[in-house]
Amino acid sequence: MRKTVRTVSTHVRQCPLCSQKGFICEGCHGNNIIYPFDLRDTYQCPSCSAVYHYVCTPEKGNCSKCLCIHRRRQALCSDF
Repeated sequence: MRKTVRTVSTHVRQCPLCSQKGFICEGCHGNNIIYPFDLRDTYQCPSCSAVYHYVCTPEKGNCSKCLCIHRRRQALCSDF
């Protein structure tokens, strides 16, 4: 199983099409692309699917993307 995971991971990182499916960390906004399948190094928000470096994981309820979505919805609702 590890060999298959390694093979697929290598493909995703090297393939011009698949590598475009990576993420920028929502916490530090670093330059490196991260992938949610890097379970030891990343955290994915269960609500909005934002991806963070594990060390940038927000405290529970403080996902920056979830907060932004909530603020955007509040702004849209207040216009009516």
